[in-house]
Amino acid sequence: MLFKALKDSYEHSGASAEFYARQKHDNARISDYDSICDFLTALMNLAYQGGIEDHMIAMHIIHSLPPWMCTLQTVLIKSAPSASDMSWNLDDLCKDIDADELCA
Repeated sequence: MLFKALKDSYEHSGASAEFYARQKHDNARISDYDSICDFLTALMNLAYQGGIEDHMIAMHIIHSLPPWMCTLQTVLIKSAPSASDMSWNLDDLCKDIDADELCA
C-alpha cells in the first residue's frame, strides 16, 4: 500500500513523462536487446510514449541496423516517403526487417 502511494507520487507525468520517454528512445541501442524484433518493439513503445513521429522512429530503427543489414538499410532509405508525406507504415518496416533477418 505504501509502495503504491509513493510510486504514484513520484511517477513521471505530462511533460516529464514525455521527456524521459524521448530520452530513453534516443539512447536505445540494438545491443541492449536480445533480438532485432525486441529492439523494434521497445523503440516503438518508447516513441509512442514520447509523442515521437513515425518517420523519426523509422529513421532511428534504420540507422540502428547491424552492418550485415546494410543492403536492406539502403533499400529502406531509398524507399522512404517524401518529405511532404512524412508518414511511414512501421508495421511494414518491421516486417521487411524481420524477413531480411530470417534470410541472413
